[in-house]
Amino acid sequence: MTKAFLSLCLITTLSACATTTPSTTSQAMLLSSLTMLYEQHVNTLDNQRKEETDQSEQALQKKFLEYNLSKRLKGRRTLSSEEAKALSKKYATALAEQRETIHTTYNEKLKRLDSIYQSLVRLVTENASYISGYKQNTNQAKQLQADYQDKLEAMHALLTE
Repeated sequence: MTKAFLSLCLITTLSACATTTPSTTSQAMLLSSLTMLYEQHVNTLDNQRKEETDQSEQALQKKFLEYNLSKRLKGRRTLSSEEAKALSKKYATALAEQRETIHTTYNEKLKRLDSIYQSLVRLVTENASYISGYKQNTNQAKQLQADYQDKLEAMHALLTE
């Protein structure tokens, strides 16, 4: 499923919940939609991270190969063992720094996404609790009104006898 489709599902579900009195079914649908959207975003972030890591590794590898080639073009067939070790160490360090930067960036995005998801789940749950309390209070109010009406009718009947 695409992100746009999942977003549309979420918006449709939210709209349905806003226009009707949410039930446990609509709450479950909303939570399911939120979870699907969350998982889709996590997968998208993970794919972006992998792609960016691959691209940066390829760019770095190309840079070091070009350096090696430039040394060869200057008349030397191969790098000395010290130069090769230094170049290898420099490449490994640069690669580790790039990976760390990329992973840090995507972990921060994932934390923000997780925070938003948890907030939405909490709001859906609190809303369902509020609506449940509202329904209970409405039913109690209706019962009180019915009791009040019965008492009024009984009092009216007593007065008219």
